[in-house]
Amino acid sequence: MQQSQGKRYYANQTAEIDRHIGKRIKISRRAAGLTQMKLAEKLGMTFQQIQKYEMGKNRVSSAVLWQISNIFGVSIEFFFEGLNSVDKAENNLDEILHTNESISLIRNYYRIKNRRLAQSLFYLFENLAHLPTITRKDVQNNVFS
Repeated sequence: MQQSQGKRYYANQTAEIDRHIGKRIKISRRAAGLTQMKLAEKLGMTFQQIQKYEMGKNRVSSAVLWQISNIFGVSIEFFFEGLNSVDKAENNLDEILHTNESISLIRNYYRIKNRRLAQSLFYLFENLAHLPTITRKDVQNNVFS
């Protein structure tokens, strides 16, 4: 009995890992502007296989994961980032990155030819994100004097 519970835990854990890796593949593919068909062609497989990987229905072999990491120019570790995260914001990162707005922002950032300018914009956004929210009422009440 103890053994079957262990197997069930292992199966649930591996299914979670497969879904997580699939989400990261989808994020990378969309950020690169590739369709499932184009990625499948690069890997020599069908787009249905890519769909199954992205949904976590099929496990990605280490060799295929290596090819995918090379196509997108990311490390193998990228696909495992956030897997053991306890921070809810980190876990929601996948959902945030799936939005069209995020994908467009990432694509446009990497289209900037001047890397110093791109880095400056990165720091600007990073600093803006940490500013307190200022409301119209704050401005009207002149809370800044």
